Amino acid sequence: MTNKQRNYLVFGIFALLFFLKNLVFHWFSFYEWLPAGETGFLATLAWLLPKIGSAIFFASLTFLVKDKRWLVIPAFVIDIWCLANWIYMRNNNFLLDSFAFNIVGNLNGYWWSCIVFVELLLDISIFVSSILVSILVFRTIHKTECQWAAAAIVLLVSVVCLYASEGLFILSKDKDQRPSFRWDIATREGRERVYGIDYEYLVSETSLLSMPLFLIPDYLQIRSGKIYNRDMMPEDLSLAQTRRKPKSEVNHSDKLIIVICESLENWLVRPDIMPHLSAITQLDHVLYANNVKTQIVGAPSADGQMIINTGLLPLTEGYTCFRYPQHDYPSLMKMTTDSTVMLLPHDTSVWNQAKMSIAYGYDTTIIYSDVDTALFNKLNEIQQSGVNHIQCITQSTHAPFVICSQSQLKETKKMPIFMDRFIRAFNVLDEGLGLFVDRIATDSTLREYTIVITADHHILYHEKREKYQKYCDLNGLDYTPISPALPLIIYSPKIEGNIHISEPVYQMDIYPTVLHLLGGDDYEWQGFGINLLDSTALTQPRIIDEATAFHVSDLIIRNNWFAH
Repeated sequence: MTNKQRNYLVFGIFALLFFLKNLVFHWFSFYEWLPAGETGFLATLAWLLPKIGSAIFFASLTFLVKDKRWLVIPAFVIDIWCLANWIYMRNNNFLLDSFAFNIVGNLNGYWWSCIVFVELLLDISIFVSSILVSILVFRTIHKTECQWAAAAIVLLVSVVCLYASEGLFILSKDKDQRPSFRWDIATREGRERVYGIDYEYLVSETSLLSMPLFLIPDYLQIRSGKIYNRDMMPEDLSLAQTRRKPKSEVNHSDKLIIVICESLENWLVRPDIMPHLSAITQLDHVLYANNVKTQIVGAPSADGQMIINTGLLPLTEGYTCFRYPQHDYPSLMKMTTDSTVMLLPHDTSVWNQAKMSIAYGYDTTIIYSDVDTALFNKLNEIQQSGVNHIQCITQSTHAPFVICSQSQLKETKKMPIFMDRFIRAFNVLDEGLGLFVDRIATDSTLREYTIVITADHHILYHEKREKYQKYCDLNGLDYTPISPALPLIIYSPKIEGNIHISEPVYQMDIYPTVLHLLGGDDYEWQGFGINLLDSTALTQPRIIDEATAFHVSDLIIRNNWFAH
């Protein structure tokens, strides 16, 4: 066998190895081959080409090194990349992108919630395959000549595969459903996750190994100054001032509990999935808005918490909690002179919570790291000890919803796996939540509190929503996962009767509504949203629309406006 033949043999072995890893990763991440609604030869080829292209891209290193033993290094680097994405996928329901790298140093203390998703036998096997292939290569060939021309051709083929895949994906659609084609490398403007070329809904399920080819330039662009400070213009100052009142000592004695449920969506609040939470929506003294639009940007849980506490919207680029934790913020909790408690399901370094809790006016932080049954037992204990102002955040309904195994609901074999786990995980959350909310009917002390129950963000992305809605329609289920909205339940003795709002509202409306219930109509910051208890405000055009609110809020935070 000639050196050239040996080179091609080694290239073929490694290309096959990386291609198979793409397939294995895909199946154990998505539990299906093609995304929902994608059928036919062109769609299948569009799905395969990125996996083939990325495999031959990395295998092309065969032609660039003389001593093939060096190939073990890229093989193991790729294994580490696979494992990191695998765990991240189980934990967050999407793959690593460039923004994930920007926050990696700020998530110290979150390791335990990732380790729980390690599947030892499956994860170890990914390394074993590289070891076996490396041994095979070492035994058959050590040194051969470099083939620069072959490497260049292979790299060209890999790029053609990646972009041909997008073209085939577009052609596989009906003419009226075809997305636009983009040759440029897609970079994120702050609102959407980006994994590379613009596949629209197919993006997250194309190829694990093609992602770094697009992630690196995106990451470098962000690092090179994509995020920058801006001055407030006179028109911005004028608009912001309309929502600000003269600073005064506004103290209130009203009692407040905020419960932020991780990734809760509106369609889950129903008697067969979350009976305890569903029952609250029918009580007197309750406002129930079941169509709340999420306004998170890049730091889901942190952004949701900030909107609820401060009435501000997140930075349009970057993460408020990491960039400006030292700035002054208004907050519901700053209107009281009583003790305020933050109950967290993770270490205080996550989302820079140690500094942000103080910025929001919390003077005590308590950490638990168990299922949400323990959380609500702890919440009951703190409330019964006489603390009047508490916020708690749930954790067990974080992807990939491993808590679902404790659900009393039966597993539905025909239902998409992720959807089944998602539903049963919230059934478990509701059991824990019931330990707290069921007391509203029996505990006269708890009935003195304003109790806010809502979500930080939704979790199902468009491609999953379409798939689940199709499943529900075909099987006669009256679920509506196609609507990516949050629920908001507010219990307060000051609310008359039972108010049900089905019109679309925003997360930024939570703050002014709760502010009103707490007697904070003279508080220095009134927020960008509307008071949902004001029926007139619901029927009239908003004074400040969402886009304007995002723009001005971004400038308020960057310029530390509340410190002046």
